[in-house]
Amino acid sequence: MNTNLGRHWDEDSLATLQAQDNKVGYSGWEFRYKTLSQGCATHIVAAFDPTISGYNGLYLEDCTIFKTLQSWASDPEAAKKLWTFSEKLVGENSHANVRNGVLNWSNHCKWHLENLTMRCGLLTFGYTLAIAGYCPFCVSDETLSPSQRMQQWMTKSTLLNHIDKHLETGAKKECPYPPCRVALMNVADSRAHFQDAHCIEEPRSNCVSRKRKSEDHEEYVQDTNGETLKYVSKKAKNEDEKVQGRIVGPTTVIR
Repeated sequence: MNTNLGRHWDEDSLATLQAQDNKVGYSGWEFRYKTLSQGCATHIVAAFDPTISGYNGLYLEDCTIFKTLQSWASDPEAAKKLWTFSEKLVGENSHANVRNGVLNWSNHCKWHLENLTMRCGLLTFGYTLAIAGYCPFCVSDETLSPSQRMQQWMTKSTLLNHIDKHLETGAKKECPYPPCRVALMNVADSRAHFQDAHCIEEPRSNCVSRKRKSEDHEEYVQDTNGETLKYVSKKAKNEDEKVQGRIVGPTTVIR
């Protein structure tokens, strides 16, 4: 299919690919694009056609079993070498996480905890979940098990509501996420930081609503002497009003 995956390819690249195929004995093929339906058809047959259930592990081409494979294409030793090389490229040893065909989820989570990226938010493509989201607070909590720390969140709204419960206990002085640790001022600053630095975004759909405490009655103010920021009500702007239990001078509103 003519997709963006090949946007950097040109005729010379295709010629090089064909030359490599000829070198290993796979010659005589003609490069041609398939339509979207044609490109999906073989995958659908492989997934749902009950008549090929006894041929697991074989190669399909154009919705049929391709029986004239080259020896290197079905060589288990070559497949093992390719798999090991691929693991080195991505930095993960899946064999250590799989026993008798069953994934050891705890070991898998440990690997992710040792190789954290800056992203915590969900990643979707065409309304389809591609990568689950994670809570930066839970990931940093070493009292939890690896699987609890790497709990997967499937929707933006549920992840944000979960994070709000952590924020209700009070703002942290720094981002809890281990690879980050950026200094934070308050709850609002934390939410903005999670979105900007860790891709934890609000849902776009108006159909998804979340319960958030209104902050319309609050804003940041700073006294004219340059003292630290205060989080006070809008009514506390006059020099005779109290800010967190004390009297301050005239204030400058920071918007």
